[in-house]
Amino acid sequence: MNTDRTAAGSKLLQDQTAAESRAVIVVSIGERHQSIYSQTRRSIEEYTRRIGAVLLNVDSVGVLPTELVQVVCTRSYASKREPLPYVAKCWAIYDALGSFERVALLDSTCVVQNQCADLFELVSPRSVGGWNESTMTDFKSWKIDMRLAKEKRALDLPLYLNTGVLVVSRCHRELFSPGKIISNLDLFHGPYADQLFINIMLAQSHTPVCELSRAYNYVPVFNHNDESQRKLTLLDTTHLEIVCREGNIVHVTGYYEQRESILAQVIRAC
Repeated sequence: MNTDRTAAGSKLLQDQTAAESRAVIVVSIGERHQSIYSQTRRSIEEYTRRIGAVLLNVDSVGVLPTELVQVVCTRSYASKREPLPYVAKCWAIYDALGSFERVALLDSTCVVQNQCADLFELVSPRSVGGWNESTMTDFKSWKIDMRLAKEKRALDLPLYLNTGVLVVSRCHRELFSPGKIISNLDLFHGPYADQLFINIMLAQSHTPVCELSRAYNYVPVFNHNDESQRKLTLLDTTHLEIVCREGNIVHVTGYYEQRESILAQVIRAC
């Protein structure tokens, strides 16, 4: 795990212990996500400095425990996607919470705007913080995973956090342990692997959840039912203005086949 330790003013320098207690994690495994992170890194680095945290980047499965990698690889035959990068997101939370009191996980496809508040101040340490995607009636991922939660664990999820932005404290560390991951590997076989796992772990443990507003995980999809939107290379002017105005953290997901060009557009405009 690469570490970029940065300072944000005299207050941080005076209280190094407080700064070292918080980390921002970005997982960018694979050539495409490393390239995407090269686009978004500046905004994430600036945000991390501003809130006085430490930036951690997981850019290789080589940092994962060998046993975990071996088990995942031997059981991944039924997966719709390669599960290791999604397993890595969960393991990264567990690993970082061994050294830090609190962590914020950001997808490599997130652009953090200057007006974004300190996520650690918005979420109580006793809660896991994230945006409840099930408030978006036309989004499909939460519907798919709620069905899978019912089928696989006979569980009715009370909400569905999009894990592109997630705030977690040390008291929640064991939810992301290698043991939990291995015993629930079947949850990583679906299309939204880490999200299904994390939401089920939260529900089963009755972990308190702080629902952040959509502004802190602004997925810029405006007509999810129109499949032609997936092929857009640029947002139109009206929708781009909405994104820049309403999104404190803009999360350009894999919904867009050409998300690199949309990310570049958002970075230029916002």
